[in-house]
Amino acid sequence: MNYRNEKIKVAFYLDNQNIVKRNLDNVEDGNPGIGGSQYMQLLVAHCLAECYKDLEIVMYTTAKQQFPKGITVKQVSGLKEALVSMKQDRCRVFILSNWYEDTGDGTETLRLIERHKIRTIIWAHLFMNYEQYVFIGSCKYIRLYVCLGKQQLEMLRGLKIYKKATYINYVLPPVHMPRRNQERKIVVYVGAMYPFKGFHILAKHWKEIRARVKDAELWVLGSANLYRDNVVLGKYKIAEEDYEKQFMPYLVDANGQIDSRVRFFGSVGGNEKEQIVSQATVGIFNPSGVTETFGLSGVEFEAMGIPVVSIYKNSAPDIIKHGKTGLLYKKESDFPEYIIRLLTDSAYNHILGKQAEKFVRSEFDKEKIVKEWHDTIVDIAQDEPYRLKHDKKFMADNQIWLHHMNNLLKGQTTINQSYLESRIHTGW
Repeated sequence: MNYRNEKIKVAFYLDNQNIVKRNLDNVEDGNPGIGGSQYMQLLVAHCLAECYKDLEIVMYTTAKQQFPKGITVKQVSGLKEALVSMKQDRCRVFILSNWYEDTGDGTETLRLIERHKIRTIIWAHLFMNYEQYVFIGSCKYIRLYVCLGKQQLEMLRGLKIYKKATYINYVLPPVHMPRRNQERKIVVYVGAMYPFKGFHILAKHWKEIRARVKDAELWVLGSANLYRDNVVLGKYKIAEEDYEKQFMPYLVDANGQIDSRVRFFGSVGGNEKEQIVSQATVGIFNPSGVTETFGLSGVEFEAMGIPVVSIYKNSAPDIIKHGKTGLLYKKESDFPEYIIRLLTDSAYNHILGKQAEKFVRSEFDKEKIVKEWHDTIVDIAQDEPYRLKHDKKFMADNQIWLHHMNNLLKGQTTINQSYLESRIHTGW
């Protein structure tokens, strides 16, 4: 059947039943207080619909909700029904964000794609397991595995999936407000209040920071209900009880009262979030690095001209350039030292902030990245070859060599084969 003279229907799937109370209809105003990967899915879908008239964007959702203009919305009971509907609607490409729960070895959802024979791009917001990588590498209907940056892609070198893996950066979210110049020394953390987002590491060092910078303040944006509305919160209404018990002792006095220089704002989005974040002296993005394939809050800080402190791990080196746009620690003892330096050395702080803003506005430019998505979608829809962004040399930094060795030991390929996969063309 010839589709070349028709609009290309591009399918997305979003399980939105736990975020129906959020306002999703104007993503150009910024993140409305949902998970970064959920927000980026909506933003990219909206931008594709607005900018490219050769595409029709169809969002299959699990609950009724107002969505950004230009997107066709269809309600389904789940992914199984969505896939059936995609076939009936003649969708040419399905972009599956791996923001879903799975069972067993994690390939149950992926097997649905093979069963329904839909050209699929896996948009890897989260790390996946070895069984999933093996399945994706062998499934002819999964045409492309899109990582969020070089670090995540490089971790796949040596596996079969690497032959059809690339990376496309997140789009720089709309930033309407520059950093405010002020005398206050404010440390701002943005992120969900779960252990894998690392807030407890910052909390653990707060008393040391406060002791050495007497007028330092800590502002915290985020809560445990960032990803869903029905979370049971602990005593302080910030996180689930067990996690609150882990970090709150560092932030309260003997009577259990929160330090007067610590403020919790909860999950906020849009203009309200920008009003708060723009006052930061230092931005903190996941100081544990666990699970991070990108780090949207880090990029948002930088876009405002605010230097960021985090850990030298996983995606952080892609979005924060150590000593140029922020500071990345390798030893935890350096973490509070970096924060203190940026609080007390205003000249150094502003140099890094200016360089950060310039870097992210170039690296994560919306038009450039949305065009990359468009061109990739068109190539896959029309069975044309597309280019993979593979570096010729192995990445030895950021402990990536450990992933290389682990992949090679699992026998998926050889060093020579993985070396030859650099900068190849592929397609089906």
